[in-house]
Amino acid sequence: MHPLEELKAFRKRKQLTLRELAEIIDCNPIYLCRIEKGERIPDKTFANAICDALELNEEEKTRILHYFGY
Repeated sequence: MHPLEELKAFRKRKQLTLRELAEIIDCNPIYLCRIEKGERIPDKTFANAICDALELNEEEKTRILHYFGY
């Protein structure tokens, strides 16, 4: 599975909408949507915030961060 598909699956696993996740990490839901679509690359701090909000384990987090270039 592509890392961005995984990211969306992780969000759905937590039963969060884009808007709900955006509220948790204090960002615009449109920006978060663009990240999931691969149109934007978050900075490392923001990418970590997404992973933490989704409660990813170390392996999952590493895969997502690696995809974003970190």
